[in-house]
Amino acid sequence: MKLLKLRKKVLVKLKTAVVILSFGILFSCEKEEGFVQETTATNNLTKQEQIDVAKLGYVPEETFKIKLDLPDGSTDEYYSYRDMLTLTSDLQNMVKFADPSLDTEQREKLFRTNNTVGGNRSYTVAFVDFNTPFQQQAAQDMIFLFNTQLRTTIQLNHVFISSSEIASTPRDIMVFYNRIFVPTGLGTFVPDPNVFAGASFPSNFLPGGVLQLNTDAISSISTRETLRQVLMHEILHNFGIQHSDWRTQRSCGENEAENNPFGFVPIPGTNTSGDFLDSIMVACVGSTLGGRGYTGEDVASMREIYGFR
Repeated sequence: MKLLKLRKKVLVKLKTAVVILSFGILFSCEKEEGFVQETTATNNLTKQEQIDVAKLGYVPEETFKIKLDLPDGSTDEYYSYRDMLTLTSDLQNMVKFADPSLDTEQREKLFRTNNTVGGNRSYTVAFVDFNTPFQQQAAQDMIFLFNTQLRTTIQLNHVFISSSEIASTPRDIMVFYNRIFVPTGLGTFVPDPNVFAGASFPSNFLPGGVLQLNTDAISSISTRETLRQVLMHEILHNFGIQHSDWRTQRSCGENEAENNPFGFVPIPGTNTSGDFLDSIMVACVGSTLGGRGYTGEDVASMREIYGFR
């Protein structure tokens, strides 16, 4: 979700977040040791990078380049915008659809080639250190609803693993807890307990491999219902789905009206206004956190891209 941020009263705003420290996992009352790895971040994008990320619908001034140390020991470099992560190595392929000389059919074809994943197959989601009953229930709920309510040609399998089992576990998407920091605007970064999550977009015709949950936001996503909704939202980013109010962010109590003509490829049969609120993919949530599920719009979007099973 943009990266969820609590505002006054019940409004949760999703805000740009930059990951600085990776993998500090704690849910139980007893403290456990986890990985703590530093990740560097900068907002010094080149002029061309600013132009290119804008083609994705990202606001260049709010987009940061990060090197994220993952729990499996690998390191990836991303452009981070709100709750969305794009591999820097994928940027040029992903913005090909933004060429203004292309017609709608050509743009959609490029989008499906570079910004979605292969259908008619199963993908494995590994939940790392999901040790409490509510975590496992929320994860199983998300998998069940993805498979039975969306009913696309994609099916998700899941495994629960410990951090020590990461290296030996085959998976397509890794869900893990991670400390997330946000920029202050003064060249520094601070932890924000109101930031909930973030996910990476597809790469090389595979789903985005990262879905991270903020360790500092545990109190906000500490029930089966709230965690389930966050997982259901973020997993659709892993499969290429944007925010339903990507243009105005009206769900955040704003009307930014970014009017970026290139940041969105219309999905036939769905609302294409960029100002649609009846979806789990709204940019912000308020009192509906924990009470929102997949809507007809979400089902139509996924079935249009990946087919109906």
